[in-house]
Amino acid sequence: MDKIKNIFKILYSPSEFAMIRHYLFIIQFFFNQEEPMFLKV
Repeated sequence: MDKIKNIFKILYSPSEFAMIRHYLFIIQFFFNQEEPMFLKV
């Protein structure tokens, strides 16, 4: 769970949208889902 918390900490820190997309893809592969809900938003 600590890894996930750290990822979300970084998610809300960067100002560049590209960085956010980068970590969203990391989460996507982490949960091994084809279409994560937060990528549909």
